[in-house]
Amino acid sequence: MAENSSDDIARELQETRERLTKSVDDLQEYVRPSNVANRGLEKVTSFFVDEEGQPRAERIAAVSAGVLAFFGIALKSRSKKTDD
Repeated sequence: MAENSSDDIARELQETRERLTKSVDDLQEYVRPSNVANRGLEKVTSFFVDEEGQPRAERIAAVSAGVLAFFGIALKSRSKKTDD
């Protein structure tokens, strides 16, 4: 097995440092709060809007019905507690 020269080792170390620096920079960019929020918003938006920018009526209706049902149950439950 051929031994690496000190120049080869120095070059490899420098390349490794550069890759590590790039990886850390990429990770910092990925976890930046504004980027995390934007990714979340994109996921929610893509759930309610199709690729052409048109609303997905069936999904909007389903979520709306679920929210209304939740509040209806919550109000009914609350009114039962106040009646007792």
